[in-house]
Amino acid sequence: MTATPPPRRALGLVLAVTSVVALGLGLTACAPPDKGASPSASAPVDGGTLRVAAPGSAKDKIDPNINSGSVIDLLRTEQIYDNLTKYDSDSKLTYQLAESMESNAAGDVWTIHLRPGVTFHDGSTFGAEDVIATIKRVIAPDSAANGKSLLGFITADGLTQIDDLTVEVHLDQPYGPFPEIWTNKYLRIGSSDIDAGGAPNGTGPFVYEAFTPGTSSTFTKNADYWGDKAHVDTLDILDFADNSAALNALKGGQVDITYSVPLTEAKAVDDLPGISILDSETGMYLPIVMRTDVAPYNDPRVREAFKLIVDRQEMVDVALNGYGAVANDYVGRYSSCGDPDLPQREQDIDKAKKLLAEAGQSNLQVEIAVTNGTAGMVEAAQVFAEQAKKAGVTVEVNNMDASVYLDNYLNWPLTVDFYTDTYLQLATRTLTPGASSNVTHWDNPEFLSLLNTAFETPDADARCAIENQMKAVEYNDSGNIVWGWANVVNAYADNVHGLTPDTTGKAVNRLNLVWLG
Repeated sequence: MTATPPPRRALGLVLAVTSVVALGLGLTACAPPDKGASPSASAPVDGGTLRVAAPGSAKDKIDPNINSGSVIDLLRTEQIYDNLTKYDSDSKLTYQLAESMESNAAGDVWTIHLRPGVTFHDGSTFGAEDVIATIKRVIAPDSAANGKSLLGFITADGLTQIDDLTVEVHLDQPYGPFPEIWTNKYLRIGSSDIDAGGAPNGTGPFVYEAFTPGTSSTFTKNADYWGDKAHVDTLDILDFADNSAALNALKGGQVDITYSVPLTEAKAVDDLPGISILDSETGMYLPIVMRTDVAPYNDPRVREAFKLIVDRQEMVDVALNGYGAVANDYVGRYSSCGDPDLPQREQDIDKAKKLLAEAGQSNLQVEIAVTNGTAGMVEAAQVFAEQAKKAGVTVEVNNMDASVYLDNYLNWPLTVDFYTDTYLQLATRTLTPGASSNVTHWDNPEFLSLLNTAFETPDADARCAIENQMKAVEYNDSGNIVWGWANVVNAYADNVHGLTPDTTGKAVNRLNLVWLG
């Protein structure tokens, strides 16, 4: 589903610090210990076909800017297309297609210097024209691009090509963390003729070979890749109905890696002969989401009551099988700003009942929409339904196919979603009116004002103080129940090498680093 972008002022400053690692702030987030990294031979071995299973649907689409946002869509696009900047496995900002970015003193004009010698898969030369075309494609008035809301501070007439490898971007207002936005998974760079048809054509480590929606896709090694060249000759990404089916394919030897293991099975999987797990502590969260513009969730008392229904440790222990940590109703786990001074929200059934009674919503009956989009989503809905009974709330779990869920993505009154980004990035994409992933439909003027001020504030310490005020507003009023941080657990055959834990949750996306031994 697409949405009307928020007003330019709110969106501009609300732009995306795509990771907790803002440039100039310096990320002090703790990287998790290596847990289950795949063994490495003395040197990588080239050749062979790597087979990866991931949950998908018949509506899968290979497009760097416009897709369903499903795990398998994003997995495919990352193999074909690159970003201007990127976060590494420790959430440190690095340059990719951009070689550097610099601003004027005011921070409202940014110059992007592009990497020379990069070619698209069709042999054409990558350059400034392609970057400008991608940005214009995303921000066009009729654009359905997922990342449109992230670029509300850019207009088409603010883009200037200085030369083949230099783009100058004039902003509506100063914006300090400009380099971070370009790490976003929906802002990968395509060729200037992307809408002319033909095969997907990127600059990434793998070249498109074939695609059958809902079934499989095949890619071959890009021998001319500018970065770390792939070790395997061929990459097959196979669609499965859910994570359990994908895991069974790994057990049966049909695939070498499965993207996400059902967390309830992770410990048992790690004990299987010939199979290991990769356990990455990440900033992923699986919020229970309430639409704040429809009854009964438009009443703040109901939203608070639902937050008080949740036993967060039980959610982590059961829904995540212990592979995670308790959260506190604000997004963005890894932040150089640290955590705000807010009391850890605990289950309080008596207060939840009182709030529901005051709102005239005792004995409430609701439905929660969910799909098996990533490990723990369905289980989170089921555990919440059990916990809600204590407060007299009946929650019917509607577990549906991914395509049905996504068709109505922004319209479910109560649902479970999943995200894994940093605070300002998530604030822009999920907590501003009209943004592409604002499933809560939350529109809080105080929050938006703080967000705008944060992006206009050059001093890192002052910006952190504002960010923590934003988290307090979110904690008290938003439609998200951010109950825990979920580890991402991947499973792989013992002949797979080169996988390492990744705080971004994308260990399996970096398939050019993987080899078979």
